[in-house]
Amino acid sequence: MIKQEVTKITDQELDSVKKLQEEQSVLINNVGNFEYQSKFFLDKKEEALQELKNIDTKIQNISEELKKKYGDVVINTQTGEIIKE
Repeated sequence: MIKQEVTKITDQELDSVKKLQEEQSVLINNVGNFEYQSKFFLDKKEEALQELKNIDTKIQNISEELKKKYGDVVINTQTGEIIKE
């Protein structure tokens, strides 16, 4: 069996390639982490938006109740004072 001669890159070139591969691996991992965190925050955002929608509905309901009871007035939400227009 004839032995073939093996040609290699220099140690410096190999180190450069390995370093770049390590940096690439770290960045790929970071992107994955960012995607996971992004999904988590998007889920939390959706929950908050739904809660805001619920609160808006409650505000609308209480506004309608107050309008039936007091008529078309302005209510100072700091003092509760009713101002007739």
